[in-house]
Amino acid sequence: MPIECAHIRRANNSGMGFKPSDAFCVALCREHHAESHRGEATFERKHGLDLMKLAQEFYRASPHRHKLENPYG
Repeated sequence: MPIECAHIRRANNSGMGFKPSDAFCVALCREHHAESHRGEATFERKHGLDLMKLAQEFYRASPHRHKLENPYG
């Protein structure tokens, strides 16, 4: 099953027509990505996950995070 980048949306990192930074994403299969868009809180409870915590762990572990920290160089 294909893996997709799911952006985690919270009040402090998104808004109407505003996509969160790639620093706030997790890898989900297509089915779970679609499910998360129907309600992140419900998705987290159902699957016993903390998506923001996972996104932070992925971000800290990424060898490419410097590209997000300083996109111009």
